[in-house]
Order: sequence, then structure tokens, then C-alpha cells
Amino acid sequence: MVYEERFIAFLNILGFKNMIESTKDNIEYQEKIKNILNYIAGIRDDNYYGSLAEYGVFKEVSVFSDSIVISYSSSLDIGGALFHVLMDLVYICNDLLIHGIYVRGGVSCGQMYHDKNVCLGPAMVKSYEIENKTAVYPRIVIDPPAFRRGLDLPGKASTLEQEAKHLKALICCDKNGIYYLDFLSQHQEFNDSLDYNYFLESIKSNIISHLNARYHRDIAQKYFWFANYYNETIKKSMKNIRLIYS
Repeated sequence: MVYEERFIAFLNILGFKNMIESTKDNIEYQEKIKNILNYIAGIRDDNYYGSLAEYGVFKEVSVFSDSIVISYSSSLDIGGALFHVLMDLVYICNDLLIHGIYVRGGVSCGQMYHDKNVCLGPAMVKSYEIENKTAVYPRIVIDPPAFRRGLDLPGKASTLEQEAKHLKALICCDKNGIYYLDFLSQHQEFNDSLDYNYFLESIKSNIISHLNARYHRDIAQKYFWFANYYNETIKKSMKNIRLIYS
């Protein structure tokens, strides 16, 4: 076992434990859990056994109950390791949102060992701590040193300036200077504008249902944060979609 520098994302599916506890008498939650587990299994299986299997070439994927770990070597042959991590996360976040599932996570860069379901090292610990202590809301926080390191490792088809532009287009910065993944704004990853509009409208009803639920204050704040993030996305995109609240 040898450590190497890797970009790593640690993701946690929010509310998973409560959903499991609610499955006994709730068919809707049973279906939701099944969708989650099938999706997570698909991420792992596609990476190692699918037609575009990337094991040993691009990324490593581990799944632990309600957590997902994805990492890329910083010495990736095609370059742009951080960009690839973030794009994977864009798809994961948006795919799960369609099913009403929210994730929280942390992205870091550092020394670690990752081979299928075996992953350990300082970078793993760092990503977990970011998810557990810094992210707070349904968002994926990027460690500033990882972002700076990513700027130094552009894709082979990109200059340093182009890589900076690509990465900055994927990231927001809050009032406290915390960088997080702007997955909702990535309209270019949808088939067309109608598909993107449908996505935004589809997830809105789920967000509203959480805002109307009687949650403990700590949980309610998470969904109020996400509602604000949704509204800011609509404002930036100039879409003719009504905001959740004014």
C-alpha cells in the first residue's frame, strides 16, 4: 500500500437513516430507498464493470452505506483531476435531486490510498471533516488548497487560464469565503433549455414540501439555505420560473 496525491470527494446522503426508519409503513420511502441504493450501486458498477470502466485509469469509487467516496489521482494522464471530480459531483447531485435526495460533502486534495472499497489517508480524513463540520447545508464544500492545486493541474486540452475559467464556473463562494459546488447552475449539462427548465421546476415542489414540514430548527435551516440557493440560481439563469418565495 502506497499513498499518492489524489483529489477526493466524500459525500453523505442526508436523511438516509430517517428514510430507512420510515420504510416499514411508507411505500413512498421504500421506493426512494430503492432508488438511492440502485443509483449508488450504479456509480460503483459503471466505474469498475461498465462499458466505460475506468478502474486503474481514471477514478476510484467506494460506497459505505449512505456515503460515497470518489477520487482521482493528481497525476491523471489527461490532466484536470479536480475538474473531473467536480463534474462527477454535478451529475450525482442533480440526478439524486430528481428523486428528492440531498447530499452534503467535502472535496480535498492530499495523500491517500484508494483501491475500490479500501480508502484511507489524510486526504480522506480532511474530506470527511469538511463534510461533517464545514458544509453544514446540502452542499459540497471545496477545500481552498484543493482548489489552488487544481488550478495548477489543467486538462491536457486546456491552458492554465482556461482551466481557471472552467473551475470557477463550477464554484460559488459564500459570504464567509467558503467555496462550494454550484451544481444547480450547470445548464450546459442538460440536453436543452427545456430539459433544464423541467429539472428546475421538478425539484421546486420537493424543496417547498421541506420548507412546509415541521422540522427541528437545525434541519429547517438546511432547507431554507437550499431554497435560497435555488432562488439565486433562477435569478442568475434569467429563467422565467417563479421563485420559491420572495
